[in-house]
Amino acid sequence: MKVTGVLQAPVEFLFDAVIESAMYDIKEQTGRTAPGISALSGFSYTKKFANHQTGKITLSEIVRPRVYEFMTETEVNGFTTRWEFEQQDAKHTKITVSEKRLSKTERQWTNDLMMGIVLHHAKRKRILSILRGLEAQYKK
Repeated sequence: MKVTGVLQAPVEFLFDAVIESAMYDIKEQTGRTAPGISALSGFSYTKKFANHQTGKITLSEIVRPRVYEFMTETEVNGFTTRWEFEQQDAKHTKITVSEKRLSKTERQWTNDLMMGIVLHHAKRKRILSILRGLEAQYKK
């Protein structure tokens, strides 16, 4: 899945807002302050999800202010989520959010495929809502 949007905000603001969100999640899940941005690549922690599942989050690539990528691993599948930031001009940034799924069994792959078809629109809508929220945060 891939979602792209052009936001009316500078690239540095948007990138920093996404990283601050990641650092907040680390604090909420671990009780510890997240390391500085230079030490985030490769950082892993356990996250409790709303559906009572747990998973391992690994921040796999962070290149300021261009790339934020993390991997989520659960007992049944994994996801790689990548945010790419591209400055269009001083006031506009193109953001592309992509997600790749890795199922651990063929049966899970089939289940993930069917659920992906059903939930694709909702997930896309949620990501677009996050992007609009980031833009609104800048306009405050």
